[in-house]
Amino acid sequence: MLLGGVAAGMVLFIVSVGLSVTMGLMGFVNLAHGGFAMLGG
Repeated sequence: MLLGGVAAGMVLFIVSVGLSVTMGLMGFVNLAHGGFAMLGG
């Protein structure tokens, strides 16, 4: 159970870092990241 929680936290962290980097570099939020996160996990 603990390992599953850590894995879910890692996935959310990776998605949030991807959104932050996209916002920082391009100046807008690419909403496709959220769609891929929902499909993948």
